[in-house]
Amino acid sequence: MRRLRILLLITVWLLGVAAPGSPWSAFAQAPSRTARVGVLLQVPASAPAVQPLWQALVEGLRQRGWEEGRNLVLEGRFAGQDPER
Repeated sequence: MRRLRILLLITVWLLGVAAPGSPWSAFAQAPSRTARVGVLLQVPASAPAVQPLWQALVEGLRQRGWEEGRNLVLEGRFAGQDPER
């Protein structure tokens, strides 16, 4: 019986099998999360004047480890011509 336990432990260790609630599950990686960032603008993000600023924002976030489509979603929203909105 003792040999069976040792063999089972070695097998679990070699295969990396981690059952929920077992001590091995503490070594599992946490699931990655996707951040959602809303950018409020007074003009559409497609406007020529906004494009360099948008690209600078994307590049600055990329330098800090955030990449669109991988762990970041950028949403540009604009109020049209109504600044009160």
